[in-house]
Amino acid sequence: MSETNKQNDEIEIDLAEICRLLLSRIWTLIIAAVLMGGLMAGYTAFFKTPLYQSTSQIFILNNTMDLSLSDLQIGSQLTQDYMEIIKSRPVLEATISELKLDMDYSALRGSLSISNPQNTRILYLTITNADAYMAKTIVDKLTDVSIDFIANIMDTEKPNIIDYGHIPGGPSSPSMKKNVIIGVLLGIVLASAVIIIRYLMNDSIHTSDDVEKYLGINTIGAIPFDGAGSKKKTHGRDRTGKNAKNSGTSIEKKAS
Repeated sequence: MSETNKQNDEIEIDLAEICRLLLSRIWTLIIAAVLMGGLMAGYTAFFKTPLYQSTSQIFILNNTMDLSLSDLQIGSQLTQDYMEIIKSRPVLEATISELKLDMDYSALRGSLSISNPQNTRILYLTITNADAYMAKTIVDKLTDVSIDFIANIMDTEKPNIIDYGHIPGGPSSPSMKKNVIIGVLLGIVLASAVIIIRYLMNDSIHTSDDVEKYLGINTIGAIPFDGAGSKKKTHGRDRTGKNAKNSGTSIEKKAS
């Protein structure tokens, strides 16, 4: 057998055997999944700070535009300019000043996200905060400050406010359900990895196939073994009272 073939035999993995192995350890996998899912639930409940989001909507309207396709495209392009104005330092610092917030410009910008659905002139301003009421308060004030700045800087009329923010009914993150699912999957993966690694590293011989696999020799016969071991002896006799050395059958195998 060539060296290449020996190496291929060493890394050969029986996928069917791996599947049977994992099925035989199904309760181990279930316990690991439950434990990891419980740990993730506890971590989410006691160590993760709930965050709340409040969103306002602004409609970028310019009455000087006709409703032609080119004008609509220009209007969509202008929304990108408005988005940059809203995220600018003067707008955010004015919002912080008016609300007397205990945060700096970069912190407020990090909690702000702005989205613009494709082919629309609608902006969604979203503030994320650990306090649900504060999230609404900040996004409402930011909306008012933003439309004033846009009107002054762009020398146009104020954008229309479609809707102010609402007090969120529940946290936007962390997601308990998502984290528990991640924990369950992680438990299954880790337990499976440990089982498979122990299986692959176990080179003990259990079957005739293992003899051929690890020793490279063919088996010519097998002797059944019931696992009972030798019979209990008392003063050189077995339980039947017969002489122990005459009660068994001696088998000798000679190799040529």
